Order: sequence, then C-alpha cells, then structure tokens
Amino acid sequence: MDSVRQIALSFCASAVFCAGVGVLNGKVLEKSGRYIIALILLCSVIGTLASADFSLGFLPENVPALEQSETAEDLSGYSAEYLIASLLKEKGISFEKISANVTKNEGGSIVISEITVFGADNPEAVKETLDACGIDCGVNFA
Repeated sequence: MDSVRQIALSFCASAVFCAGVGVLNGKVLEKSGRYIIALILLCSVIGTLASADFSLGFLPENVPALEQSETAEDLSGYSAEYLIASLLKEKGISFEKISANVTKNEGGSIVISEITVFGADNPEAVKETLDACGIDCGVNFA
C-alpha cells in the first residue's frame, strides 16, 4: 500500500511541476511543451515504479517457512477435525473441541488414526455417529 501512495505522490508532484512550467512557457513552446510535460510525467511514474519495493508475500517476514510435508499434515488434520465437527453438529451432539491425529498417504488419502473429543455431552452418540459414517479409528474423550 505504501508503494501505491508513493506512485500517487510522485504523479501529483510532477503534475504540479508541469503545470508551473506550462504557465511559464506561454505560447512559445505550446506544441513541444506538451511532449515535454508528458515525458516528465512518464519518467516520474516509471522512476517511482522502478524504485518501489513490491512485496506480494502473505506471511510476515519473521514467520519461519514450514516444509511442504508439515503443511500437508497440518491441513489434513484440520480437514479431519472440520469433517468430524460438522458430522457431530449435524446430529445435534454438542462438544467443545475436536483434535485429530492423521497421516497423509502418498496417494493423497487421509488416514485418521485417533480422535479426541473434548467436552462431549453424549460419548455414546459420538461413537455411533462415527461408526455410521464409516470412520473407524480410536476415539478418546476428555
């Protein structure tokens, strides 16, 4: 956002400068003055673009980059937690939080090895819902 502000400021400053030059030259340099003013405006915008520091990164610089395999595992875990939470909410089972231990195979499939459900009001309904959906894994309650 700062680079856009710099470009706008540079363009406005050069426009004011060119307007002053246009007033001073009068009718003598009318045709060539237009080309000179256009050239000054173009050079100021290009010069600002060349010196601007564009950063398209979405993470702050002080955050360490994660390896791709760790990110895939984390996303797989979040996906499993979201899936199970939506299944339990659909059945009207209340809980506080869900934690899932998953592994991702080379083929891209997610294998849920263990689920921990925190604050479940009906543990038997949780197990029945997961069994009915074909999720076969260890279920712990905390």
